[in-house]
Amino acid sequence: MKDPVLQQAKDALDRLSADPQARVLAEQRELALISYRLDMNMMREEGRTEGEARGRAEGEARGRAEGEARGRAAAVLAVLAARQLSVTDEQGARIRACTDLTQLDKWLALAATVSDSAQLE
Repeated sequence: MKDPVLQQAKDALDRLSADPQARVLAEQRELALISYRLDMNMMREEGRTEGEARGRAEGEARGRAEGEARGRAAAVLAVLAARQLSVTDEQGARIRACTDLTQLDKWLALAATVSDSAQLE
């Protein structure tokens, strides 16, 4: 080694390596770093798993609500058709596009009694 800085570093490393207490401290530090990295990986994985589960639950709930709304809209249109009440394209589109379950329930109850589909307004 011709570089004096590198020679000094090597000498310092040799001295530290020869010191049993310094070697123990270095090993403990290395184990602590490994433990920290493992903990961080576990926490990241737990967070990802929790986030996926929450996202899946929210998606399922949204899907159920959309399916429920589509079903009720279909029921409104089916009752009107069974009663032979004509529905304009605009009315049909508005009923199918509605996602408000309360409104759809009102229309369904009205569909059973109205004499004209325009009365669903």
